[in-house]
Amino acid sequence: AYGCDVVYVTNSELGFDYLRDHMALAPSQTVLSKEFEDCFCIVDEADSVLIDEARTPLILSEQVPAPANKYKVASQLASAPKEKVHYTVDLKNKNVVLNQDGYLDSERALRVDNLFSIQADGEAWAPFVLNALKAKELFKKDVEYTILKDDSGNATGVGIIDSFTGRVLDGRRWSDGLHQSIEAMEGIEVSKRSKVIAKVTYQSLFRMFTRLAGMTGTAMADASELELVYGLRVTPVPTALPIARRDYPDVAFKTREAANQALVKE
Repeated sequence: AYGCDVVYVTNSELGFDYLRDHMALAPSQTVLSKEFEDCFCIVDEADSVLIDEARTPLILSEQVPAPANKYKVASQLASAPKEKVHYTVDLKNKNVVLNQDGYLDSERALRVDNLFSIQADGEAWAPFVLNALKAKELFKKDVEYTILKDDSGNATGVGIIDSFTGRVLDGRRWSDGLHQSIEAMEGIEVSKRSKVIAKVTYQSLFRMFTRLAGMTGTAMADASELELVYGLRVTPVPTALPIARRDYPDVAFKTREAANQALVKE
């Protein structure tokens, strides 16, 4: 498809093809042409792609073995520290921050001089302890995640629950060892970890094109940002016919009953 004069492709597929090309070991394994950055790129729903999702990274990862024992030990350790004594919970940013007492008691329990010192296996204890505390404080079973089971009823892993739909996101996993920490907390066999091998943001990807343009119905609100980040000026295109839509001011009601009466009257 990339060999055609005109290619219609989603922004995510273009980004992943770009990343896969950079992981290729021979030119024959690539799909984008060498001159793809000189192509004329037109982005549909430009403000959504170029502004709203600009900093969203596209990531290629590979599975690497996880130190299961460390996750299990950290999970056992996380049951002892207490909130506001050893750590604080930041619900808004979904983060847990250890204080001085938390670090000292954890180091004493693990018999190490420093949670951040690299151990013989090449890993420090700090991320394991922090992820175990996050799993304990921020993730509730059957709310943020569910236990996946096979036909025999045996637990096989942890599935992420979509907060918008309530459905299990197939194949999705939390990164940076958090998924394995939740598995250890639930007593499930710890799975392999994902290691990032390549990533790019939409902002970086689309700024590579020497000729970039886009269309959207809501670009004027982001005009200054589009010019600042991409050097693109926004030109409004008038409608072919006069706008038939009538816009009325918003109306607020104190009660549902009053709103219903107004709705019937309207």
